[in-house]
Amino acid sequence: MRNLLIAATFAALATPALADGRPNWSGFYLGAHAGYGWGSTDVDLSNSTGAIFYSDPFVPDQGSLSDGSGFIGGLTVGANKQFGDVVLGLEADVSWPDAETTGTFTTPLGSQWAITSDLKTLGTVRGRLGFLATPALLVYATGGLAWGQVDVTQATTFVTVPGGAFLDDGGRTSGDFNHIGYALGAGLEYDLGGGWSFKSEYLYVDLGKEDYQLTGTTKPGGSTPYVETFGSDLELHTIRAGLNYRF
Repeated sequence: MRNLLIAATFAALATPALADGRPNWSGFYLGAHAGYGWGSTDVDLSNSTGAIFYSDPFVPDQGSLSDGSGFIGGLTVGANKQFGDVVLGLEADVSWPDAETTGTFTTPLGSQWAITSDLKTLGTVRGRLGFLATPALLVYATGGLAWGQVDVTQATTFVTVPGGAFLDDGGRTSGDFNHIGYALGAGLEYDLGGGWSFKSEYLYVDLGKEDYQLTGTTKPGGSTPYVETFGSDLELHTIRAGLNYRF
């Protein structure tokens, strides 16, 4: 009898349904998601080393790179705790977006900086507050910490000026940088039975502003290493669908 009771207890913990047949949203889960993302990258060149060194500041000294958009996909892990029709949760995910942006900025003398910013990895750790619209349909809001890893390259092209200076291409710099910000969003998750659920979610991600210091690879006259600097502010919107499995 004791063994039967133990077996029944483990069976009850393992099943995703309550005794009355309704889904049980409590427990740990793993999942995968995919969707579409789009965003913007604003750059601040007001204190850029290139403009200061050559006394040829950019005009305007702030602007946006081309909008980056494309596929986004990744993995999810989380846990829920159900209190009646309220479900509280904590979720973490990592995504790999296709979100490269580019832009060119020009000084009054005609020198140019060509900048490329490529968001390689996006991660979030978020709380979730959900309400059961039906026993199988969870409507939730979510928010928390966001992190992004960005690859950045910069290339300078100098123009011919009186006296014949800077006739050739200028420096080439690059670097990898981390942004820390926040994510806010909302979604729907539907219980498919057997521990499986399908979700649809929107997230707004603000990765904040960071000051970049890009290491040079080449420069006229062969003077290396050197550094170019500027500021960058990233934000991203994503619409994702996902499939989770609760344990």
